[in-house]
Amino acid sequence: MVRAAGWGQVAIWAGLIWGAIVGGMANPVSVQAQNYETLTVSERYLVPVLTGRETVAERSALQPKVIQAKQNISDDAGAIQDCLKSNSARPDNFDRFFQEYLFAEMTQTSDANLSSLGAKRADFLRRYLSPESNGANRTYLIEEQMLPTMKRIAEGNFHPAVRLNAVLMIGIANTSEGNSLANESPAPNPACVKYLIGMLKQDQLPLYLRVGVFTGLHRIAQLEGVRPRLEQADVKEISDSALAVAEKKFAGQETWDPDASYWLRRRAVQILGFLRNPGENGVVVNSLYTVLNDDKNEFQLRLDVIDALSQLNYENAGLARVKDVSESVATFASQALLNQANKIRQDVEEFIAINLMSDGAFLLRGGAKRDSSGGGGKDDGRPGVGAGGLDGGGEGDSGQQDKADPNAPVFDMPNYYLNVERRACKNYVFVCQNLFSRTGKWYALATDAERSFVDKTRVVLDEVMEKSDLGLVDVNKDENEKKETDAREKVGVDSQQGPRKGVTFEMLKLFETAGKKLKDLVNAQQKPAAENAPPGAAGT
Repeated sequence: MVRAAGWGQVAIWAGLIWGAIVGGMANPVSVQAQNYETLTVSERYLVPVLTGRETVAERSALQPKVIQAKQNISDDAGAIQDCLKSNSARPDNFDRFFQEYLFAEMTQTSDANLSSLGAKRADFLRRYLSPESNGANRTYLIEEQMLPTMKRIAEGNFHPAVRLNAVLMIGIANTSEGNSLANESPAPNPACVKYLIGMLKQDQLPLYLRVGVFTGLHRIAQLEGVRPRLEQADVKEISDSALAVAEKKFAGQETWDPDASYWLRRRAVQILGFLRNPGENGVVVNSLYTVLNDDKNEFQLRLDVIDALSQLNYENAGLARVKDVSESVATFASQALLNQANKIRQDVEEFIAINLMSDGAFLLRGGAKRDSSGGGGKDDGRPGVGAGGLDGGGEGDSGQQDKADPNAPVFDMPNYYLNVERRACKNYVFVCQNLFSRTGKWYALATDAERSFVDKTRVVLDEVMEKSDLGLVDVNKDENEKKETDAREKVGVDSQQGPRKGVTFEMLKLFETAGKKLKDLVNAQQKPAAENAPPGAAGT
């Protein structure tokens, strides 16, 4: 599970990584034109490429060579896989197969090869570093064949994508894969870990390779947090580097591409959380707290900080900083909810404006449609002049306000929009809830007053998590109609003439109200301290 999650994230950030590759080069326009080094593929494994433009005679001459090369690859690969699984004597062509075929193939600069490096890496992992290949032969393959070759590629004049792939190869290497049924986690290869740590110390390391290093360390930190196996000196090196990057204090970081720096800072914060160590004298907690409190930092980065804080193994209340952290998290949640409400409000206004240009044909749904007079009219699928508006009501019949018909149409945003906003809200509320969990070590170290504040905050968060389900219906067809009706009844009938407010407005109101509640809780928590401050302190 750890490995799968890590490589899913690599896929998501593939565009960023390529941007770092191009951005890290002195002359990105000449990427394809440069003469990059490659490793030679042995004739034994060289499969002739048939383009379809060959003559019959040429194809007849090449076909046997294609068949023979493929057979050689299949035979040697099968024998090597068998020896890795059985840990038997290595065949004579063991080294040659990897050096002159598999690893050499990864260095070729054709478009076809460069676009398939991810697939080749995954295939290597599946075939030769599978859970069944634990043993001395596996260690030999990693430390005597793969690591030296990938180091040479990463440090040499190879294509940037090839160099990045080499670093990623080093980052996936485990001495053993573990066994989920036996509750055994994979064990990162120590030699590979040490090399990645050493790469971080290189001042002139291209940014795209730094991205590759942090990708590997991200996965390694996940495993280390589950079951410590690395040398403490190595863990400290990883933690120290992550701390520096998180606080933008890493050597040369001010010159990094902003997008790459943001990606690396998020990975650094996540690494600190995975390692679970609050640091000597709480240095990790203090660093994360600093990042969280800086409003200039990106939203997702600060959310990662809260998630990391919830994973640390706190030893005492001083390290936990419960009061400071709880107030900062509540403030963050308040801002997030208020921003979410404001975003929905702006999106609704934009949606209305766009639809009015098409005669409002898509503004309302359900109920008996109204004509331009505001009264019951022909059900033509369009709202009357009085329909629409951010408050869900409208003007009609000279502005008189009548109790809306329960069967009146409902103004709402599209379901896909509601679900995106709902999911975003639930995500950051859930992260905050995790830190405030009563079962966590952080909460256990709190004083009674601190717990009281956290409990009140959690009540608001729990309410948001529960009530943001408004409008969701079960996939069970028999239940859909009833649940949809119940949801609409909860919305209520607007006192103004015009369409009723839908789920969109209830969610907006929910987020806005919760955000204000949290803001008031924080203000009330901080008010005693302000009142007890010495004269003149407020103006300093």
